[in-house]
Amino acid sequence: MPSIKNHRSASFHTQEGRCLYCDQPMWLVDPTAFATRWGLSRRQAARQQATAEHLRPRCDGGRDVAGNIAAACNYC
Repeated sequence: MPSIKNHRSASFHTQEGRCLYCDQPMWLVDPTAFATRWGLSRRQAARQQATAEHLRPRCDGGRDVAGNIAAACNYC
C-alpha cells in the first residue's frame, strides 16, 4: 500500500511543483537548490516545502489515498 509520502510526491509532480492553493513553486527534496534557484534564504524556502494536504480531512472520514491527497506549500 503506497504511503502518504508517495501520494504527496505523485501530487507534487502532477501539479508540476506548484501549490494547490497559491500556485507558487514548491520543493520536495532539496531546499538549498530551491533557495538558490529562486533567490531565497533557507528560511524563506522553508515556507515553500511541499506537504501532503487531505482534500477531505481525516476527521471527516478522509483517507490516505491518492484521490484525497494534494500537494500544498507549508505556508498555505
